[in-house]
Amino acid sequence: MNEMLIGLNNGNAGFIATGIFAYLCLYMLWCVQKGTVKFGIRIPCCCRFHPMKENETWMNSFLFNIILMLISSVGVVQLCISSFPTFTANTEINMIFGLQVYYMKFYSAFYQHSVFLIAFVIWTFLTLIYLMITCNKKPPYMKEI
Repeated sequence: MNEMLIGLNNGNAGFIATGIFAYLCLYMLWCVQKGTVKFGIRIPCCCRFHPMKENETWMNSFLFNIILMLISSVGVVQLCISSFPTFTANTEINMIFGLQVYYMKFYSAFYQHSVFLIAFVIWTFLTLIYLMITCNKKPPYMKEI
């Protein structure tokens, strides 16, 4: 995918490459938003903290979920930058995440041992297993009386 974006960018269709890259980033952000609204902070089989319900969401729950989305958006941007390193080589965001954050004293050990990538993959598989187990079960707050 990175090579396709580079090929489009080097040809006469640089705006299409930028559009595809923007679409991929926005799609990942949409997935984060969907997951945040669906799950919130949930302890499996027990309770939910800060649930998002239609016409029943309190302001503090709404703000907590917005903060959660804002924090995770930094991770999505970092994932986009590391997924397309050649396409984003000469950009400011690559300068921030690829050089300045990568070589900070605290974060350099995490990046050298790929801790963030491993944690992301583990979390993805745990979520996949959880969703496969509970795909047909309705949450307790949606059951009809």
